[in-house]
Amino acid sequence: MSSATGRFALGSDDQAAHVVRAAREAIVVAPEGFAIWHDLALALWADGHHRDAWRALRRAEAAGYPREAKAPPRSIVIPVLDYSPDSPFDIVGLLADLEDFAGEVICVFNSAEMFADLREHPRIDKFSFNKHNVGVARSWNIGLNQAEGEIVFILNADLHLSLPALGSLERHLLSLPNALAVGLSGDIYDFERLKARIKYPPGSLSAPVVVDKPSGFAFALHARRLHDAGICFDPRLSPYFYEELDLTLKARQVGLEIYAAPVSGIEHVDGISSNRRPINCLGREVDRMQVLVRNANLILDRVERSTKQVPE
Repeated sequence: MSSATGRFALGSDDQAAHVVRAAREAIVVAPEGFAIWHDLALALWADGHHRDAWRALRRAEAAGYPREAKAPPRSIVIPVLDYSPDSPFDIVGLLADLEDFAGEVICVFNSAEMFADLREHPRIDKFSFNKHNVGVARSWNIGLNQAEGEIVFILNADLHLSLPALGSLERHLLSLPNALAVGLSGDIYDFERLKARIKYPPGSLSAPVVVDKPSGFAFALHARRLHDAGICFDPRLSPYFYEELDLTLKARQVGLEIYAAPVSGIEHVDGISSNRRPINCLGREVDRMQVLVRNANLILDRVERSTKQVPE
Protein backbone atom coordinates (compact mmCIF):
# COMPACT_ATOMS: atom_id res chain seq x y z
CA MET A 1 0.00 0.00 0.00
CA SER A 2 1.14 3.57 -0.62
CA SER A 3 0.23 7.10 0.43
CA ALA A 4 1.70 10.59 0.25
CA THR A 5 4.31 9.25 2.66
CA GLY A 6 4.68 5.95 0.78
CA ARG A 7 2.95 3.87 3.45
CA PHE A 8 -0.63 3.05 2.45
CA ALA A 9 -3.60 3.79 0.20
CA LEU A 10 -7.12 4.39 1.50
CA GLY A 11 -10.14 2.77 -0.06
CA SER A 12 -13.20 1.62 1.88
CA ASP A 13 -14.35 2.89 5.28
CA ASP A 14 -13.32 -0.47 6.76
CA GLN A 15 -9.82 -0.04 5.38
CA ALA A 16 -9.59 3.49 6.78
CA ALA A 17 -10.67 2.26 10.22
CA HIS A 18 -8.10 -0.56 10.02
CA VAL A 19 -5.34 1.92 9.17
CA VAL A 20 -6.39 4.15 12.07
CA ARG A 21 -5.99 1.21 14.45
CA ALA A 22 -2.64 0.22 12.90
CA ALA A 23 -1.31 3.78 13.06
CA ARG A 24 -2.33 4.15 16.71
CA GLU A 25 -0.54 0.88 17.54
CA ALA A 26 2.60 2.06 15.68
CA ILE A 27 2.58 5.35 17.59
CA VAL A 28 2.84 3.45 20.87
CA VAL A 29 6.12 1.96 19.61
CA ALA A 30 7.50 5.12 17.89
CA PRO A 31 5.62 8.17 19.20
CA GLU A 32 8.06 10.66 17.66
CA GLY A 33 7.85 9.34 14.11
CA PHE A 34 6.24 12.08 12.06
CA ALA A 35 5.32 9.74 9.18
CA ILE A 36 3.13 7.66 11.50
CA TRP A 37 1.31 10.75 12.81
CA HIS A 38 0.87 11.88 9.21
CA ASP A 39 -0.60 8.49 8.27
CA LEU A 40 -2.90 8.63 11.27
CA ALA A 41 -4.10 12.11 10.29
CA LEU A 42 -4.84 10.94 6.74
CA ALA A 43 -6.66 7.83 7.96
CA LEU A 44 -8.71 9.80 10.50
CA TRP A 45 -9.68 12.27 7.79
CA ALA A 46 -10.74 9.43 5.49
CA ASP A 47 -12.78 7.90 8.32
CA GLY A 48 -14.63 11.17 8.93
CA HIS A 49 -12.85 12.11 12.19
CA HIS A 50 -11.75 15.54 11.04
CA ARG A 51 -11.08 17.13 14.45
CA ASP A 52 -8.92 14.19 15.49
CA ALA A 53 -7.17 14.36 12.10
CA TRP A 54 -6.28 18.00 12.74
CA ARG A 55 -4.81 17.16 16.15
CA ALA A 56 -2.80 14.30 14.65
CA LEU A 57 -1.43 16.58 11.94
CA ARG A 58 -0.31 19.07 14.58
CA ARG A 59 1.55 16.20 16.33
CA ALA A 60 3.13 15.28 13.00
CA GLU A 61 4.40 18.84 12.65
CA ALA A 62 5.78 18.78 16.18
CA ALA A 63 7.63 15.55 15.31
CA GLY A 64 9.27 17.08 12.24
CA TYR A 65 6.67 16.99 9.44
CA PRO A 66 7.02 20.23 7.41
CA ARG A 67 4.66 22.99 8.52
CA GLU A 68 2.88 25.26 6.11
CA ALA A 69 4.74 28.50 5.44
CA LYS A 70 3.80 31.11 8.03
CA ALA A 71 1.24 33.64 6.78
CA PRO A 72 1.85 37.38 7.21
CA PRO A 73 0.30 38.71 10.44
CA ARG A 74 -1.53 41.58 8.76
CA SER A 75 -2.52 42.71 5.27
CA ILE A 76 -3.30 45.97 3.52
CA VAL A 77 -5.74 46.13 0.61
CA ILE A 78 -5.63 49.19 -1.67
CA PRO A 79 -7.83 49.65 -4.76
CA VAL A 80 -5.88 51.71 -7.31
CA LEU A 81 -7.69 53.51 -10.13
CA ASP A 82 -5.48 56.53 -10.91
CA TYR A 83 -3.05 59.02 -9.38
CA SER A 84 -5.85 60.62 -7.31
CA PRO A 85 -6.13 63.91 -9.23
CA ASP A 86 -8.64 65.30 -6.68
CA SER A 87 -6.21 64.84 -3.76
CA PRO A 88 -2.74 66.05 -2.74
CA PHE A 89 -1.89 62.42 -1.89
CA ASP A 90 -1.54 59.43 -4.20
CA ILE A 91 -0.59 55.77 -4.28
CA VAL A 92 3.12 56.46 -4.77
CA GLY A 93 3.28 58.49 -1.58
CA LEU A 94 1.19 55.93 0.30
CA LEU A 95 3.51 53.10 -0.70
CA ALA A 96 6.43 55.18 0.60
CA ASP A 97 4.55 55.60 3.91
CA LEU A 98 4.19 51.81 4.07
CA GLU A 99 7.86 51.01 3.41
CA ASP A 100 8.38 49.56 6.90
CA PHE A 101 4.91 48.05 7.35
CA ALA A 102 5.13 44.65 9.07
CA GLY A 103 2.83 42.74 6.76
CA GLU A 104 1.79 42.37 3.13
CA VAL A 105 0.54 45.10 0.80
CA ILE A 106 -2.01 44.12 -1.85
CA CYS A 107 -2.97 46.45 -4.69
CA VAL A 108 -6.06 45.89 -6.82
CA PHE A 109 -5.33 47.74 -10.07
CA ASN A 110 -8.34 49.02 -11.96
CA SER A 111 -6.52 50.61 -14.88
CA ALA A 112 -3.87 49.44 -17.33
CA GLU A 113 -1.85 52.62 -16.80
CA MET A 114 -1.52 52.15 -13.05
CA PHE A 115 -0.74 48.46 -13.44
CA ALA A 116 2.02 49.18 -15.97
CA ASP A 117 3.52 51.91 -13.78
CA LEU A 118 3.50 50.09 -10.44
CA ARG A 119 3.42 46.32 -10.99
CA GLU A 120 7.14 46.02 -10.11
CA HIS A 121 7.01 48.36 -7.10
CA PRO A 122 9.04 46.71 -4.31
CA ARG A 123 6.50 47.52 -1.58
CA ILE A 124 3.66 45.68 -3.38
CA ASP A 125 3.61 42.04 -2.30
CA LYS A 126 0.55 40.91 -4.26
CA PHE A 127 -1.65 42.45 -6.90
CA SER A 128 -4.63 41.89 -9.15
CA PHE A 129 -5.13 43.61 -12.47
CA ASN A 130 -8.61 44.28 -13.83
CA LYS A 131 -8.98 45.32 -17.45
CA HIS A 132 -11.80 47.64 -16.39
CA ASN A 133 -12.54 49.51 -13.19
CA VAL A 134 -14.62 47.10 -11.08
CA GLY A 135 -15.45 49.59 -8.34
CA VAL A 136 -14.91 49.68 -4.60
CA ALA A 137 -16.97 46.72 -3.35
CA ARG A 138 -15.57 44.30 -5.92
CA SER A 139 -12.02 45.59 -5.38
CA TRP A 140 -12.29 45.07 -1.63
CA ASN A 141 -13.54 41.53 -2.20
CA ILE A 142 -10.69 40.78 -4.62
CA GLY A 143 -8.13 42.08 -2.15
CA LEU A 144 -9.68 40.19 0.76
CA ASN A 145 -9.51 37.00 -1.29
CA GLN A 146 -5.74 37.48 -1.55
CA ALA A 147 -5.15 38.66 2.02
CA GLU A 148 -3.68 36.22 4.54
CA GLY A 149 -3.35 38.47 7.60
CA GLU A 150 -5.55 38.15 10.69
CA ILE A 151 -5.87 41.94 10.52
CA VAL A 152 -6.74 43.52 7.17
CA PHE A 153 -6.48 47.26 6.65
CA ILE A 154 -8.66 48.64 3.86
CA LEU A 155 -7.08 51.84 2.57
CA ASN A 156 -7.80 54.38 -0.13
CA ALA A 157 -4.94 55.14 -2.47
CA ASP A 158 -5.26 58.88 -1.70
CA LEU A 159 -3.93 58.77 1.87
CA HIS A 160 -0.92 59.98 3.80
CA LEU A 161 -0.37 58.04 7.02
CA SER A 162 1.96 56.99 9.80
CA LEU A 163 2.48 53.36 10.78
CA PRO A 164 1.59 54.08 14.45
CA ALA A 165 -1.88 55.05 13.21
CA LEU A 166 -2.35 51.57 11.75
CA GLY A 167 -1.07 50.10 15.01
CA SER A 168 -3.67 52.09 16.93
CA LEU A 169 -6.47 50.85 14.65
CA GLU A 170 -5.26 47.28 15.18
CA ARG A 171 -5.18 47.61 18.99
CA HIS A 172 -8.72 48.95 19.04
CA LEU A 173 -9.90 46.18 16.73
CA LEU A 174 -8.45 43.47 18.97
CA SER A 175 -9.68 44.99 22.25
CA LEU A 176 -13.22 46.23 21.50
CA PRO A 177 -16.08 43.77 22.15
CA ASN A 178 -17.13 41.76 19.08
CA ALA A 179 -15.41 44.22 16.75
CA LEU A 180 -15.56 43.37 13.06
CA ALA A 181 -14.23 46.72 11.84
CA VAL A 182 -12.77 49.92 13.29
CA GLY A 183 -12.36 53.23 11.48
CA LEU A 184 -11.12 56.63 12.60
CA SER A 185 -14.45 58.37 12.01
CA GLY A 186 -18.06 57.32 11.68
CA ASP A 187 -21.74 58.19 11.54
CA ILE A 188 -24.93 57.15 13.30
CA TYR A 189 -27.71 56.69 10.73
CA ASP A 190 -31.42 57.06 10.36
CA PHE A 191 -31.89 53.81 8.45
CA GLU A 192 -35.37 54.70 7.19
CA ARG A 193 -34.03 57.72 5.31
CA LEU A 194 -30.40 56.59 5.02
CA LYS A 195 -29.25 59.90 6.43
CA ALA A 196 -26.56 60.50 9.02
CA ARG A 197 -28.05 61.95 12.21
CA ILE A 198 -24.81 62.04 14.24
CA LYS A 199 -21.33 62.49 12.75
CA TYR A 200 -17.98 61.76 14.37
CA PRO A 201 -15.37 63.34 12.08
CA PRO A 202 -11.69 62.39 12.31
CA GLY A 203 -10.11 63.82 15.45
CA SER A 204 -13.41 64.38 17.28
CA LEU A 205 -13.43 61.25 19.44
CA SER A 206 -11.94 60.77 22.89
CA ALA A 207 -13.09 57.13 23.18
CA PRO A 208 -14.33 54.43 20.76
CA VAL A 209 -18.02 54.45 19.84
CA VAL A 210 -20.27 52.02 18.00
CA VAL A 211 -21.25 53.49 14.63
CA ASP A 212 -23.41 52.55 11.67
CA LYS A 213 -20.92 53.73 9.05
CA PRO A 214 -17.14 53.70 9.59
CA SER A 215 -14.62 55.76 7.63
CA GLY A 216 -14.53 54.00 4.26
CA PHE A 217 -11.21 55.53 3.27
CA ALA A 218 -9.35 53.75 6.08
CA PHE A 219 -10.52 50.99 8.42
CA ALA A 220 -9.29 47.73 9.92
CA LEU A 221 -11.12 44.40 9.58
CA HIS A 222 -10.94 41.31 11.82
CA ALA A 223 -10.38 38.72 9.09
CA ARG A 224 -11.25 35.59 11.09
CA ARG A 225 -14.57 37.03 12.26
CA LEU A 226 -15.33 38.24 8.75
CA HIS A 227 -14.71 34.84 7.17
CA ASP A 228 -16.32 32.84 9.98
CA ALA A 229 -19.49 34.86 9.38
CA GLY A 230 -19.26 34.40 5.60
CA ILE A 231 -19.37 38.16 5.03
CA CYS A 232 -18.30 39.84 1.81
CA PHE A 233 -19.18 43.14 0.18
CA ASP A 234 -22.17 43.27 -2.16
CA PRO A 235 -20.69 43.57 -5.70
CA ARG A 236 -23.88 45.28 -6.89
CA LEU A 237 -22.83 48.37 -4.93
CA SER A 238 -19.89 49.03 -7.27
CA PRO A 239 -18.54 51.43 -8.35
CA TYR A 240 -19.14 53.25 -5.03
CA PHE A 241 -21.53 54.33 -2.21
CA TYR A 242 -23.05 52.52 0.77
CA GLU A 243 -20.46 49.73 1.06
CA GLU A 244 -19.88 50.52 4.75
CA LEU A 245 -23.59 50.39 5.63
CA ASP A 246 -23.81 47.04 3.87
CA LEU A 247 -20.96 45.78 6.07
CA THR A 248 -22.65 47.04 9.25
CA LEU A 249 -26.00 45.41 8.50
CA LYS A 250 -24.32 42.07 7.80
CA ALA A 251 -22.16 42.35 10.92
CA ARG A 252 -25.12 42.96 13.23
CA GLN A 253 -26.99 39.97 11.87
CA VAL A 254 -24.24 37.78 13.40
CA GLY A 255 -23.69 39.75 16.61
CA LEU A 256 -20.66 41.79 15.51
CA GLU A 257 -20.13 45.54 15.75
CA ILE A 258 -18.53 48.39 13.82
CA TYR A 259 -16.62 51.09 15.68
CA ALA A 260 -14.99 54.47 15.21
CA ALA A 261 -12.00 55.13 17.46
CA PRO A 262 -9.70 58.05 18.32
CA VAL A 263 -6.86 57.49 15.87
CA SER A 264 -4.58 60.20 14.51
CA GLY A 265 -1.97 60.09 11.80
CA ILE A 266 -4.10 59.37 8.71
CA GLU A 267 -4.77 62.24 6.30
CA HIS A 268 -7.45 62.10 3.61
CA VAL A 269 -9.07 64.63 1.29
CA ASP A 270 -12.49 63.80 -0.16
CA GLY A 271 -11.95 62.34 -3.59
CA ILE A 272 -13.84 60.55 -6.32
CA SER A 273 -17.01 59.73 -4.37
CA SER A 274 -17.54 63.44 -3.67
CA ASN A 275 -16.82 64.44 -7.27
CA ARG A 276 -19.86 64.72 -9.52
CA ARG A 277 -18.09 63.76 -12.73
CA PRO A 278 -19.14 60.46 -14.37
CA ILE A 279 -16.98 57.39 -13.88
CA ASN A 280 -16.42 54.23 -15.89
CA CYS A 281 -17.17 50.88 -14.28
CA LEU A 282 -16.90 47.48 -15.96
CA GLY A 283 -16.32 49.20 -19.30
CA ARG A 284 -19.40 51.44 -19.15
CA GLU A 285 -19.89 55.02 -18.05
CA VAL A 286 -22.15 55.27 -15.03
CA ASP A 287 -23.93 58.32 -13.65
CA ARG A 288 -23.32 59.29 -10.02
CA MET A 289 -26.98 60.02 -9.25
CA GLN A 290 -28.19 56.75 -10.76
CA VAL A 291 -25.67 54.86 -8.64
CA LEU A 292 -26.68 56.73 -5.49
CA VAL A 293 -30.39 55.97 -5.96
CA ARG A 294 -29.87 52.34 -7.00
CA ASN A 295 -27.51 51.56 -4.12
CA ALA A 296 -29.72 53.31 -1.57
CA ASN A 297 -32.56 51.02 -2.56
CA LEU A 298 -30.32 47.94 -2.32
CA ILE A 299 -29.45 48.94 1.25
CA LEU A 300 -33.09 49.65 2.12
CA ASP A 301 -33.96 46.17 0.86
CA ARG A 302 -31.33 44.74 3.20
CA VAL A 303 -32.66 46.81 6.11
CA GLU A 304 -36.16 45.48 5.50
CA ARG A 305 -34.95 41.89 5.33
CA SER A 306 -32.99 42.36 8.55
CA THR A 307 -36.05 43.79 10.29
CA LYS A 308 -38.25 40.92 9.16
CA GLN A 309 -35.43 38.42 9.86
CA VAL A 310 -36.00 36.80 6.48
CA PRO A 311 -33.08 34.59 5.40
CA GLU A 312 -31.19 35.98 2.42
